[in-house]
Amino acid sequence: MPQSIIRLKLLFALNEQLERRRQLNHDSGLSLPEVLAVIVIIGVIALIALPSLLNQKHKAQLASAKATVGAVNRAQEAYRVRHKIFATKLSLLKIYDTSGGGYKIDGYEPLFLIYDQIKDQTTNAVLYGGGNPWYVSVHAQAIDPAGRGVSGCVWAKPGDFGVTTASVKEGTTADPPGDCWAGVPQGSGEPVKFYLIKTTE
Repeated sequence: MPQSIIRLKLLFALNEQLERRRQLNHDSGLSLPEVLAVIVIIGVIALIALPSLLNQKHKAQLASAKATVGAVNRAQEAYRVRHKIFATKLSLLKIYDTSGGGYKIDGYEPLFLIYDQIKDQTTNAVLYGGGNPWYVSVHAQAIDPAGRGVSGCVWAKPGDFGVTTASVKEGTTADPPGDCWAGVPQGSGEPVKFYLIKTTE
């Protein structure tokens, strides 16, 4: 075979390979302007959707906090029926595991319980086994400053020591709104002192 024919065949083969590479390079991806346009479009969509998504997250966390606080309220009412006082620790209600430093709701600090320990004013003796038969509250503090705190309260109705009322209140800030009751009946009318106790147990 003459040398010139071999050279021609080699040139044709190289030319075919170059054409294939050009086609592969041309068909295989996007140009830089196309990539930048896609990034800009995704960025605009993210800017539009992000506030709505964050708001949905806060709403879901708030709903979870309200449901949890409501469950604590109901457990406190049941506890009071059995023990004649409200539980002084969340762990006594046996609905949540508080051994890891308190019960946590997603987006909230551990729940904390507030009640008044009652002492006789004259003898300073602790009454009702250190509990409170009239009132207890539970609070959820939001971690995110844009979140909303939640408080739940259970109290005995004045004039009817056996009946309790419960409420759940949503705050306007990350802090729990605090007490959500109109007034605390003082029981027998004996002179007593109230000592505020706060616990996450």
